[in-house]
Amino acid sequence: LYINSPDTTSNRGNTSIGIGIINYYTFVNPEAFDQDYYTSIYVTVEGAKEQVTSSENYNETIDRVIKNIELIQKEGEGRREDEIKTPLYEEVEEAEDLIKDLKKALEKGDIEEIKEEKEKLQEKAMALATKVYEQAAKERQQEENEDEKEDDKKETKKSKKKDDDVKEADIEEE
Repeated sequence: LYINSPDTTSNRGNTSIGIGIINYYTFVNPEAFDQDYYTSIYVTVEGAKEQVTSSENYNETIDRVIKNIELIQKEGEGRREDEIKTPLYEEVEEAEDLIKDLKKALEKGDIEEIKEEKEKLQEKAMALATKVYEQAAKERQQEENEDEKEDDKKETKKSKKKDDDVKEADIEEE
């Protein structure tokens, strides 16, 4: 839902992201965020706070945690892939069975049975195509969201870099 009304668009506020201007408000239903899996995590590494950032000990501590997280991530991704693909494989197997049934009906030459099997196969094909399309749309949306987050991070870094480039200046009064 996009809002475009003089009551709501004259002053949208400020932000520290990008150039600091809010161009649009977007409202979505809470269900848009209802996922049965995680896409991001925030981690605090025990013992890292007491160490000097970028020291050898600090890097070793962080690297151990990163390796463990990466192992967990790979396991989770494998499970997630199985969760997605297994039902689709089952659907494909059911469609293959329907194809076999249709072939048998064709061999018999029973027109009514052929029509019935053909209709079942078409329904299964549409259901499968819909599931594949929905999954592809979800994945595409996730990729777009991740790309937007990366773009926001880059823009924030550029903004900070511009701030860092400002040199201190003496102001002379006349």
